[in-house]
Amino acid sequence: MTENDANGCLSNQFISGSFRRRKAVVATDIGTFIVAGHGYWNESPFPGVSVSIQTIFLSRAYRAALAAHHIYPAYAACEAALESGWGRSQLAVEANNLFGQKQSHPPLAATETITLPTREYLHDHWMTVSANWAKFPDWSECFRARMALLERLARAYPHYGAALKAATGEQYVTAVSLSWSTDPERAGKVLAVYDAHAAAFTSTQRAA
Repeated sequence: MTENDANGCLSNQFISGSFRRRKAVVATDIGTFIVAGHGYWNESPFPGVSVSIQTIFLSRAYRAALAAHHIYPAYAACEAALESGWGRSQLAVEANNLFGQKQSHPPLAATETITLPTREYLHDHWMTVSANWAKFPDWSECFRARMALLERLARAYPHYGAALKAATGEQYVTAVSLSWSTDPERAGKVLAVYDAHAAAFTSTQRAA
């Protein structure tokens, strides 16, 4: 069991889905999501302009992180892209939960609880169990709760404290990834998303 499992914030294989290190992630099922009306696909901040689903996701996530007063909203949006499979994970779709954050006890303010199966390492082997996850009213609340979690755990996990004091977005991602995930390449994957889609944040700022 990882540190994040113990603290109710692990994005695991079931929730996050697969992600391979690359400069762009191409979605092949955009039509399905448009027809189904899932999430942000019908909410482009650039009406009348042809943009990728990645740009739409990052623009919406950036605005939500900004509204939540995240210290590095653009990089937080890239984290959310990785953690939620560009907003297509079951948790993201059904619970506005972009980071695989488990429900607290007592429940987080302004949230509901959703129960979904997850894979966890228990008693020396992997097994599927049911877990309670936080269901947020919107993405801004999700980003706000994630920041609050980092602040609450900063003393117990120095990497979180270092992330909150980071001088740059890259330093923030590098530090937070050391405790947030067991994937040693997480920071590189998040920064690759940022490098490949930095124009999305410029476009969002101009649209605002």
